[in-house]
Amino acid sequence: MWGAGTFVYNIVFGNMGYEYFSALTIVRSFENIAFVIFIGICSAASVMIGKSIGSGDIKRGLTDSKRFMIIVPVFAVIIALLIFISRTELVSIFNMGNNISSTALECAFNLMVIYAVDFPFRMLPYLEIVSVFRSGGDTVTGAKYELFCLWVLSVPATVIAVYVFKVPFITAYAIMYIFEDIPKNIFCLKFYLSGKWIKPVTKQGTDGLKKYLSGKAGGNNE
Repeated sequence: MWGAGTFVYNIVFGNMGYEYFSALTIVRSFENIAFVIFIGICSAASVMIGKSIGSGDIKRGLTDSKRFMIIVPVFAVIIALLIFISRTELVSIFNMGNNISSTALECAFNLMVIYAVDFPFRMLPYLEIVSVFRSGGDTVTGAKYELFCLWVLSVPATVIAVYVFKVPFITAYAIMYIFEDIPKNIFCLKFYLSGKWIKPVTKQGTDGLKKYLSGKAGGNNE
């Protein structure tokens, strides 16, 4: 379903002009490089959080999740700043032969700015859905948030903006991110803070959760 949503975006953006789609292709090359870093970080988070909760050490699992909830945004902001500062040099790499039109280059510069601003907002829900919720035993809620924000909010908003309101390409690109990532951040953060994502699938984890909850009820912070 997520892949199908990306396919719809490509259809919409591809029909707005080859120069704009060329700019999008350039930006996506750097998107993939930046994203790979967080695949590694979130994979590490999955192992650490999942092992702790699965073994019944709920407190450690929560502590690990809190650490990554700080690490990921900080790293994301740093990378976003690097993208923003070096956007001209990065885009210029694709124009060594001076074969890319000025329209495509200018569009790529602007898209890089939008992507840099959105990057931290995109990576935090990724951590929560892929690493925290799943490792805690909840694979359903994250999928619901992901598909809702994609298919109910972002895809319709982008399609309507392009085909009904005839917005420029850069505006459509920004709308895609705004309607997908902002609501997703709100939903995911609220669910994370609720602690309802902790649903151990092992006996040790279930016993550990009962012990942890009884300790909280009894006022034991340990």
